[in-house]
Amino acid sequence: MIDYKILVPASTSDRQLLNNFKNSYNFYKNSFTEEPIFFGDSNKTSCYHSKMVRMYEALNRLDSEYVVVLDGFDLIFNKGLDEQLFKEFDNNKDLKFFFAAEANCFPYPQYKDIFDMYSDTKLKYLNAGVIIANREAYIEALEEFLNPNKYPQSEWLKNSDQASSTLLYKQSLENKDNKVKIDTQGRVSVQMFMLERFVDYSVMPNKQLVFLETGTIPYFVHFNGSSKDQMANFGIKYGE
Repeated sequence: MIDYKILVPASTSDRQLLNNFKNSYNFYKNSFTEEPIFFGDSNKTSCYHSKMVRMYEALNRLDSEYVVVLDGFDLIFNKGLDEQLFKEFDNNKDLKFFFAAEANCFPYPQYKDIFDMYSDTKLKYLNAGVIIANREAYIEALEEFLNPNKYPQSEWLKNSDQASSTLLYKQSLENKDNKVKIDTQGRVSVQMFMLERFVDYSVMPNKQLVFLETGTIPYFVHFNGSSKDQMANFGIKYGE
């Protein structure tokens, strides 16, 4: 049995924002699926505070080998979880982080050419809305990025936690250490920003998404950025 926990950053006073996440979780949960751990502040805060500062605290309260980190406000389960969620870790013993991937190179478009070399699909760039990670490695990475003597914290406040995660990925590519990979095949999660229905994905009658480039049915669908209007294709609406 894989030793993991599901973490959901949820700094908000509007708990209704979590309804779509919770409803989809309850629909697809099975014996493999861990109960989500929601954490954060009582009011909305920056991604820096909720997904770096509070994340560091949350990780240190756990003792699991792995964590699955999911955005709670704009993400839904697309199928039940199973051991294949951790497939990349079985195939690559050096792997410490497996991030979602998206079609938009944010927040460092200047590195676009580097990242383009490592994907043969439209999903070429790291997205931090879904993270599967070795918990101890995650703690070590956050200790590094949260050290003001090593990194100006204003960078994460300005560009969110995705900035630090993108730099972690870039460093791994440059070092060729295989410690950080992204889900270019849409196997674990598909990020909807800049994707079009019938062109990039289809929705089956049961409201499951299929990523057309690879034919995969991901575990999660993430309506990142301005893609929340696409929730209507799944019979849901943001914040309801």
